[in-house]
Amino acid sequence: MKRKSGEDLNDSRSRQKIARSAGSGGSRSCDRPWPPKAGMIEAVHMKNFMCHEKFDFIPNQRLNFLVGENGSGKSAILAAITFALGGSAKITNRGSSNKSFIRTGEPSATVEIKLCNVGEKSFKEDLYGRSIIVCRTVTEKSSTYKLKDERGKVVLDRKVREEITRIMDHYNIMIDNPMILLSQDAAKTFLASVDPKSLYSFFHKSTQLKKVEEDYIVSTDQLDESNKRMKMNQDSLPGMIKTSRELRAELRMFKSVVKVERQVDDLTAEFNWAVIRDSEIELNKRKKAQSVQLNKVVQAQEEIDNLKTKDKEMRAAKKKAEAEIQSIVNNTEDESNELSKVQSELKQMERKTAAAQRQLKETENKIKNKTKEKKEIRKAIDDFKAGASREYEMRRTARHEEKTQLQAEIEALNSQTESSNNHLTHLRNNKHTIDEQLSFAKNQYNSVKVKHENVLSELHQLESGEKNKLAAFGGSWMPRLVAEINRNARQFRRKPIGPLGALITIKDGVEKSVVTAIEVELGPLMLAFCCDNHKDQQTLYNMITNLNIKQRPTIITCEFSDQFHDVSNAKVHSKYTCLIDCIETNDAVLYNTIIDHTHLEKKVVINDIDEASRILSRVESVPRNLSQAIVGGSYQYFPAPKYKSFYKEYRPYNMLKTSIEELIQEKKIIANNLNNQMADFEAQLRQNQTEYRKACELITAEERKIQTIRRKKDQKEARIMQIMGDEFADQPPDIAALEDDEADAAHKLESLKEQLEKQTKEVEAVANQEKVVAEKFSEMDEAYKSKVSKIQPIRDELTKFEEGITKNKYSTDHYIQKKKEYQTKADSFNEDIAAKEKRLEEDVSYASKKFGVRVETAKKSADLKQELVTTKNKVSKMKEILKNDEQEIIEKYLDMKRKIKRTKHSVGHLIEMINHLGKVIGARRKNYSGMLRLAGTTVQNNFVLQLEARGFLGVLNFDHKVGTLVIKVNPKDENNAGLDVDRDLKSLSGGERSYTLISFILALWNYLAVPFRILDEFDVFMDEVNRKIAISNIITFAKQDRKNQFIFLTPLNTDNIVLDDDLKIIKLQKLM
Repeated sequence: MKRKSGEDLNDSRSRQKIARSAGSGGSRSCDRPWPPKAGMIEAVHMKNFMCHEKFDFIPNQRLNFLVGENGSGKSAILAAITFALGGSAKITNRGSSNKSFIRTGEPSATVEIKLCNVGEKSFKEDLYGRSIIVCRTVTEKSSTYKLKDERGKVVLDRKVREEITRIMDHYNIMIDNPMILLSQDAAKTFLASVDPKSLYSFFHKSTQLKKVEEDYIVSTDQLDESNKRMKMNQDSLPGMIKTSRELRAELRMFKSVVKVERQVDDLTAEFNWAVIRDSEIELNKRKKAQSVQLNKVVQAQEEIDNLKTKDKEMRAAKKKAEAEIQSIVNNTEDESNELSKVQSELKQMERKTAAAQRQLKETENKIKNKTKEKKEIRKAIDDFKAGASREYEMRRTARHEEKTQLQAEIEALNSQTESSNNHLTHLRNNKHTIDEQLSFAKNQYNSVKVKHENVLSELHQLESGEKNKLAAFGGSWMPRLVAEINRNARQFRRKPIGPLGALITIKDGVEKSVVTAIEVELGPLMLAFCCDNHKDQQTLYNMITNLNIKQRPTIITCEFSDQFHDVSNAKVHSKYTCLIDCIETNDAVLYNTIIDHTHLEKKVVINDIDEASRILSRVESVPRNLSQAIVGGSYQYFPAPKYKSFYKEYRPYNMLKTSIEELIQEKKIIANNLNNQMADFEAQLRQNQTEYRKACELITAEERKIQTIRRKKDQKEARIMQIMGDEFADQPPDIAALEDDEADAAHKLESLKEQLEKQTKEVEAVANQEKVVAEKFSEMDEAYKSKVSKIQPIRDELTKFEEGITKNKYSTDHYIQKKKEYQTKADSFNEDIAAKEKRLEEDVSYASKKFGVRVETAKKSADLKQELVTTKNKVSKMKEILKNDEQEIIEKYLDMKRKIKRTKHSVGHLIEMINHLGKVIGARRKNYSGMLRLAGTTVQNNFVLQLEARGFLGVLNFDHKVGTLVIKVNPKDENNAGLDVDRDLKSLSGGERSYTLISFILALWNYLAVPFRILDEFDVFMDEVNRKIAISNIITFAKQDRKNQFIFLTPLNTDNIVLDDDLKIIKLQKLM
């Protein structure tokens, strides 16, 4: 609720009502002026401060009453003034920290206080003007100040606290002084207090004499410290004088070293110039060596130029020779083509002649063989006519019958072999099929067995552990890692988030296939952790290493944010399920990481494959922003224009379950299913093994049968071959056949002779043709060679040119390389020569400055160095005896003399200062005692005057040594009998005691000079009579004083207070 000055009390909508009454209708004020004074409060503006949403407190600069019931926010205004002027919540007793000032539900609270800045006590009026505005804001984490001028312009927003302190000191405003700001709690404590020490402490602090006493204590401590320093300086003087005398004696000893040191200086100069001389000689050598290399570079360049000129001439000559050769070739091209044709014809005739000669030779060989065969047949006929044998016919018949029987048996064995081979082929095919089934069954069984063992292991970890859902994301190591992160959370700037899968919640009603798709798309991200910065990432990595975790989770580094990614424009909007819509999380870091790494907002699930193909294959039907679709629970589709699909196994991980019990139950179901599959595969495996053994046995038996049949067949075939051999060996000649063979051989022999005669004529004809073509080719070849022979000399010249060009190139490359080498060597001297020249220049400059005119010497630098070392050693030994350097001794001696002088002066000054301070502090302590007595007397007199207004008599008994104040009052001295010394504050009623203490406060006010005074609930413990008199005294005191600003806060009725121009009453209504 906002508060504003002048709100209508009749406004029923306002929860707090404020009424202000000015002097209209009241008595008039005194005619004496009550001018504004620097430091008075002109206005207080509050925003979201304690119970006030917005409130402007604008008092006059004279006398103000702020009236309201408890809870109306009066004390909040006092707290706002204290807070704005640099106070804290502890001073106001309103909490332990400043953030308790912030109104509930708001991020910050702000108070602006406007102080008067006019008159003699104005502060930097040229900078701030006639008013100074102090603005202070408090948030949950900080408190800030700003200083503004009278126009509200910010003058200072850095180091404001120091400036405010200066302003408060200048205005004599002390927010911790109860006479300036007496809060509600302090007023209650004071009004209820009767302890003499507490009353004296109140008096001591209010009159600011306590601060004076504290300053005197500090001054005494500083005086004691000065005495200690003076004593230390006095004690150190004898030792310093003794050291000074020793140093002076040591200086006298250095005079004997001067002569030898001069000799060292001369030798040093001579040695340095000798080194310079050697450096110059060495530099000249290097320059000469460089000059040699540069000359070689010039020579190499001359050779390169000559070779280039030669190369150019040879290339021109080569080009001319090639042109001449080409001209001759062009002129003889037709003759060359004709010669090639004739040569081809000649080769063809040579092949034809060779073929005819081969045929003639073959015919001659046939005639020779046929003549021999005819003679053999004639001899066989003559031998057969000589006699024959009947026994041969009988043997031949027996062998024929046996051969026929054996062939029939072999035919039967062949049939058996063919049948057995077919059967064996079927058996082997059957065995191969059973072997494949057996291998498949083994693989399936082993795969299911491994899955079953893994599931049992995961189930055991889930059931035997603390039933922590984290076990689903990494067995036993994930809970250990998370526990370690929680234990060492302070090592991180911001504690890592993870595993991410454990923080993901799937919305109700999401199909299992969609959950599986989400798990597969998230993949390793479910085990990952997020870190805010690289330092936290390294800390987490070291923690994982220390825990010896082999399966290292992914660590993602991204700055943590409370802002969720806005994917409303990037998400797929369609009738299909978008994966990101299935996830619930309140963690912005988790949500943003999922978006950044998986882009689930661009992926949907489509159950129908045909529908997916139809929609995703055409650009116009693809849903906007779609990057990927999971189709049928087994395929991954990418939309047009890059339409394609892949098979992808979407195997459920069952990690995103809502509870560990559900996960355990799911694992048990999976384990039971896998166990049933194992039993089925094991039975199938045993059956396949049995069938495989039977198939192997049948194949072995059939192979043995085939081998037996083959052995029988081989035996019978061997017998037939034996019979045929016997038949051929025992066979007699056939006379008729032999005679026919003889006639046939004679006929063929005649034919061969005729063929030979014909072939002889053909060979002669072909040979003559070949001769004609050969003669023609010879004539053409001689004519062509005569023309072409002119090319060869040119070719030889061309070869010489090419060789010369190659040689020139090699030589040019050689000299280019050499030139580079010479130039590199020459360049290598540059840095060395430059360095030596620079060093030589520096050495000459140094020697000239150090030693003056150059010293020419014939001595070697090594000899000079040895002589210099010897002389230096001599000086060193002498100085070792003296221990220190002369200059150091001189400096020490002079320094010691200065120290002695300073110490004597310091001792004298300290003695003088200590004596003076002692007298001053003593005199001020006496004055301080007088000030205490004077303050006590002044307050006593003022106190008596205040009591007289009520008809009381009283006295203030101060004991400044003990630090006590006893207040004695006789409230009913009607007979003027005097003060009852036995009646102290304890014997008074509550109202009488409150009135007495108010009179004490007014007496203290008369002693102080401050711009404003504020009392909170000063009258709550008074009866009506005492309260009326106390308020009257306060108003009278203020109006008579007419110098300061007064603000009084009370929850009681002020209707009996007479209003005038000096007095202002502001009424607050209690907040609802």
